[in-house]
Amino acid sequence: MAFIIRFRLFPYKQRLSLIAFGMLCALLIACTSQEVPNESMETVDGIAKSSSLQENPKGGSITLLWADITTLDPHLVQDSRSAQIALEIFNGLVTYGNDMTIVPELASRWEISDGGTKYRFFLRDGITFHDGRQFTAHDVKASIERATDPALQSPTAATYLDDIVGVREKILGYDLNVVGVKVVGEQEITFELDEPKPYFLGKMTNPVAAVVDTTKGGGHTPLRSFNGTGPFMLDDWVTHKSIRLIRNDHYINNGPFIDAVVYVFDGDGMSMYENDEIDILELSAGHVKAMRDENNSLKDEMIIGQPAFQVAYIGLNVMDPPLDDLDLRRALFYAIDKEQIAITIKNGSVVPAYRILPPGFPSHSEDTVGLKYDLELAEEFISSSGYTQESGTAPSYELVMTLPGTTGMLSESFRFITNTWERELGVKVKVRQTEWEVYLQELNDKSLQMFGGISWNADYIDPHNFLDTLFHSESSMNHSAYESTTVDSVLEKARVEQDPEIRSALYQQAERIILRDVPVIPLWFPLDGGFLVKPKVQGYFVPPIPMQILKHVWVQQ
Repeated sequence: MAFIIRFRLFPYKQRLSLIAFGMLCALLIACTSQEVPNESMETVDGIAKSSSLQENPKGGSITLLWADITTLDPHLVQDSRSAQIALEIFNGLVTYGNDMTIVPELASRWEISDGGTKYRFFLRDGITFHDGRQFTAHDVKASIERATDPALQSPTAATYLDDIVGVREKILGYDLNVVGVKVVGEQEITFELDEPKPYFLGKMTNPVAAVVDTTKGGGHTPLRSFNGTGPFMLDDWVTHKSIRLIRNDHYINNGPFIDAVVYVFDGDGMSMYENDEIDILELSAGHVKAMRDENNSLKDEMIIGQPAFQVAYIGLNVMDPPLDDLDLRRALFYAIDKEQIAITIKNGSVVPAYRILPPGFPSHSEDTVGLKYDLELAEEFISSSGYTQESGTAPSYELVMTLPGTTGMLSESFRFITNTWERELGVKVKVRQTEWEVYLQELNDKSLQMFGGISWNADYIDPHNFLDTLFHSESSMNHSAYESTTVDSVLEKARVEQDPEIRSALYQQAERIILRDVPVIPLWFPLDGGFLVKPKVQGYFVPPIPMQILKHVWVQQ
């Protein structure tokens, strides 16, 4: 699951170019063994760093204003806001470290053999579930079997576990078990892949690969008992209001340090922060500007982070007339003045997106450029499209764009876009809003003609997560129903290519073709984000992907 989100929850406070380079190298090296460091954590410049010298104090709690979630079941999670909390409760064999390299989690180490198609994981000793039950390799196997059970209907298993031999057959109902996952002993398990995939370990950090306690029920139904092995335990969940997590004192790694964390799902963020009702608040571009005023009493509590690996976009269902007309899609693309949106509407908090891969991400290239604003070309394409009637006038019917939400209010950005299309091209767009959970289901069903109001946020740092996941014709996350035999062929070559330069060139080639075919209209990439963080909160850091965060945080007493 790459995570679909309505807004960015966190910025990241480290140079993205260094992260991208480091991750690309790390993912493409066929390592033989990886050991768990026996260290504690300290924070330097807002990023948790390894140290054997610091022991952080335990105690205290923090409260965050959060968007409401859809589920805490890691095998059913589809959006980043839900995933972020689920990953504090459940964990998998591996995870991302604070430097964005993949490190062991439930595993102590792994070995790769058979040309990169066999992974043997050695599990840590002494791991228990939250209720005290011993964790073994059988739980890993049972969790993979549950995630791929066709009766569960996981929206992400087919995308993130399909490199494992037998997963496709299990999901399609041809086999009862995933033959590529084998328990070797209580503390050892092997995974067999269909081909050597450089990004496999990245996929294994995804919530769908997390271990759940299948002995508590929830085999092919959503979990009701959230008995995980992660750093925090679920203490209370008031639907649509709040979630409270408490520290797992038996967590296998250093931390967590805080006693509890509370996520509240509604309220006036600034008022809540000023009244000490919440400890961390994401700021709008307007608030960031206000906080920089020397006279603002909160200016010293603001931190600025660099952007997440994310792109906001409008999706176009290329199989749904009239959007099956390439000239119409190009006309819509050319007509959007992204510079004006970024500067005038977004107040410089974003940069125009003329490509899909975000800045600093592996294979991102400034030489890969999509269609830029050109009203004359937009008018030429709308005239040559089948959308315009023979008389030269626009048809009376409307396109339908679906956005998440129930307020009935259209954001200034989308009002600007739809007004431009009608004024300049004669294309009328009816905006439809629906609840977030319904919106996600309709995306999965590919039943939306146009969809917006979302961003795609990387959940593992590899171009496969954007280009293959969103645009390969067989991907369940290809919500635009886009099909290109050329793109499929290039992406399939990139999946198994071991040379970093060749692999990067293949992804850039695929991206150029996708941009030309316009199954989506990239809108913007986020710039530096601002947060207010209470001085008592220490060790807080903000990665570009959903991952465990709060196990590093402590409260200064």
